[in-house]
Amino acid sequence: MFRKIQPGHLLLILGFVWILFFLDLGGLGLVGPDEPRYAQIARGMLESGDFVTPRYFGEPWLEKPVLYYWLASAAYWLLGVNEFGARLPSALAAVLGVFCVYLVGRQREDPLEGLFSCLILAASILYFSLARAASTDMVFSASMAVAWTAMFLLLFGDKGLWRDSAASGAQRGLLLTLYAFLGLATLAKGPAGLVLPLVSLAVFLGITGRLELAARFRPFTGMMVLLAVVLPWYALCTLANGWGFVEEFLIRHNLERFFTDRYEHPQPFWFFPAVALIGFFPWSLQLIPSARGLFRHGNRWSSLAAAQDLFLWLWLLTPLVIFSLSRSKLPGYLLPAAPAIALLIGHQVRLWLKPEPEGVRPAWFKDFFVYQALCLILAGLALPLYAPRLNLPVESLAGAASGLLAGTGLLALLFHWRRRRTASVSCYLAAVALAVILVTGGVFSQVDAAESSRQLAAYLQEEEGFRDQPLFVYGISRNVAYGLGFYLNSPARIVYSEGDVHYPRGREAFFVTSPKFKAEGYFARNQVEGRTEYKSRSILRIRHKVE
Repeated sequence: MFRKIQPGHLLLILGFVWILFFLDLGGLGLVGPDEPRYAQIARGMLESGDFVTPRYFGEPWLEKPVLYYWLASAAYWLLGVNEFGARLPSALAAVLGVFCVYLVGRQREDPLEGLFSCLILAASILYFSLARAASTDMVFSASMAVAWTAMFLLLFGDKGLWRDSAASGAQRGLLLTLYAFLGLATLAKGPAGLVLPLVSLAVFLGITGRLELAARFRPFTGMMVLLAVVLPWYALCTLANGWGFVEEFLIRHNLERFFTDRYEHPQPFWFFPAVALIGFFPWSLQLIPSARGLFRHGNRWSSLAAAQDLFLWLWLLTPLVIFSLSRSKLPGYLLPAAPAIALLIGHQVRLWLKPEPEGVRPAWFKDFFVYQALCLILAGLALPLYAPRLNLPVESLAGAASGLLAGTGLLALLFHWRRRRTASVSCYLAAVALAVILVTGGVFSQVDAAESSRQLAAYLQEEEGFRDQPLFVYGISRNVAYGLGFYLNSPARIVYSEGDVHYPRGREAFFVTSPKFKAEGYFARNQVEGRTEYKSRSILRIRHKVE
């Protein structure tokens, strides 16, 4: 992979992704329900030595396959159990996706298109935010990005199938890569890792009238490679957990998650187009001329350029459409489409950067890069008005964010007016890197106190008599329970009534709740021995009443 990257481009990409993906990666405590839960499952796997069944404090947790847990366990083994190790698999997977985009963009036009495409991907908030998250999403997306990249190179590479060339060793290597990474995607999140790329390929071959190429992808060999990658873990996990694995993983967390709203993530049909618009803002405006140009090719899909455009649009639309049909929707579901979005935008950037004939200057109102800069300025001006409604723990940052947005838009317009287009594009990327530096340096401490349980766990550990006592969480976000579970390496049980509060007689227990909690109306069989207020939490020490 790296042999095809220009040394200057390689250094620029590595420096950029270090800032966006790795800078102070462990500086923020684990947030949300998924980060601490996945991190704890990986720790349990390392400590128990059971690398088949994911477990959460000893109980099988079969919602997701095993690939992320394996990678996080390896990171813990090398670096210790910490936030950096929990997030490292996602950050490294994101780097892999970035280089896939570079290779596709380079193959499509030239190294400069590959460079801008991969930098735009890395700078998109959808991508770099999930590159910093301890979750399965980025590992899943990167595996599919490699598979789609292998497909693209098989079809359109220098000796690609589109030119009806004879089979070569390079093609055989790409085929093995394709099917191996389809298998890894299936190990990362499930059947969608196999379905999405193959559906997009089948639709592509059907629309272009090149179904005869399907046999050149050697489906039988591919099936053997897939089974070799996927079957060992799926078979062992089924043997270890029986029908419970099939019911929990395949039925509940794949079929029911798609066809029902059991997990309470309902969103309208247009949710994912909105995620793409916001996740790639302000670059997402460039998808409009890209979509318009898709149907302007004179020979429709017979030309190489038109076929490449169609392939990338199907890479984008397949996950977008399929997940839009799902009853359960989360922003991370669109992540597999992010590399294609970046490539389509990067192509528009490359076209815009090409020299114009002397004396020719297009009308500004036909230039989407002008609207892109104007949208950024408007967003910067509007942010202070809407920041109080966002209920963010860093509302004080709104002024600086507003200035950065509006200033970047104005600078981009100035460079555009002076016909310094490369500088105009570069200032967007530099602004994102600057924003990440400012956030990691000055905002993490505020977010950590408000959104992570790390500080609360440290406070509890200093409480006299806390060690090894049962811990219950009531009336507040489940994120607190999962966060405390990781940081204390002990389960914090979520309870809904006093009947759920079980612990041995003669011992004390700790009860974490909201400051508004009234013990008199809740406890009948327990008595409060002490109450401590810590930030936005109340910590009660409880004991069974004497009967």
